[in-house]
Amino acid sequence: MFVLAAALGAGLFTRSAAILTTPIIAVGFSLSDNVPCFALTLFGLVAIALALSGAGAYSVDAILFGRRVIEFGK
Repeated sequence: MFVLAAALGAGLFTRSAAILTTPIIAVGFSLSDNVPCFALTLFGLVAIALALSGAGAYSVDAILFGRRVIEFGK
């Protein structure tokens, strides 16, 4: 889990790390007794959002693969 968190923090393989993090959060959600469910739900939604949107402009992914801009309405 630490490796996935470090990859997400650095922006390295963001989509893959977020996709792998989502089921781990779901298992933690089902097994947790002491952690508030609201926090785990938010963490899961953030992981899904990162998987769908990708890395930011200053991430390692943007440096390695180039920055992609998605334009809507064209």
